[in-house]
Formats: sequence, structure tokens, C-alpha cells
Amino acid sequence: MPGNDLEDSAMRSPQQLIGAAVLTVGVAVGLVTVPNAQASAAPTVNTFQIPLVVNTGIWACSGIHTFCSYTPVAITGETPGLVTFRVVPPGERLPPALSWWNIRVHWWNAGTGASGVLDIPADGSASVFTGAGFVTASMTARDQAVAGTGVFLVP
Repeated sequence: MPGNDLEDSAMRSPQQLIGAAVLTVGVAVGLVTVPNAQASAAPTVNTFQIPLVVNTGIWACSGIHTFCSYTPVAITGETPGLVTFRVVPPGERLPPALSWWNIRVHWWNAGTGASGVLDIPADGSASVFTGAGFVTASMTARDQAVAGTGVFLVP
């Protein structure tokens, strides 16, 4: 009988059930197929706390020593867990004959225990996946006097 609320609600129940099921499936499919938005922050330039000091003088016979200091950096935050190591901060000049120095970065992630050694090419920068956490790194070079060393947080 029309006007009977009990009968109207019983007749709509299957429609409501189907509607709710379609809505639930639609939301689930949307969540699975749409990529999650990730918060992105501006990259952070982390200056090594101890600079890389290299002897550029003549070792043999003369005893003349000339030292040059470079401030390595670790750039983090561009991609989660990825670090870009540079011999000098962005915008600064790279040392001449960089490839002759055999520059390497020895890194260790204190949170995960992951570690590695990364060779720096002549352009002065290289990237490596260290994973998230506190990372310590030492930049070494041929004829170094002091290894550049830094500790920083990788998001």
C-alpha cells in the first residue's frame, strides 16, 4: 500500500544496498588507482662540518706544501632516501683537475647500517640511495690532509 513507510523502506533497501556497494567499490578503486600525493619539501643543502683539505704542493724533494680547503655538501630532500654529494656547494667553482684527485665518499646510515663508497666524477657530484635516517659521510681525495666529514639527516 502506498503511504506505508515500512513497505517503502523495505522496497528501497536493495537499492540502497546496491548504491552503497557501488559507492564503496568506486572509492576503493579510486584510492588504488590514484597515486598518493606525497609531501615534497625543498631540497636541503647540508654542509660538511669538517672541510676537505688537499695538499696541492710539491711532495718530492722540495718540501713545499700548499693546502686548499673545499667545503663538501650533501643535498637531501629531492627524493626520499637519496643523497647527492658535491665537492663544493652549488654555485661555487669546482677545483681544476678534479679527476686526478680520485675523490670518494665513504657513507654510513646509522639507522639502517647500510654503507658504501661512491666515486665522485669530474663534474664534482654524484648521487646514491642511502635510505632515510642519520647518515655520516667522509670525502677523501688523493693527497688529502684532512678528510671532509659530515653528519646529516636524510628524509
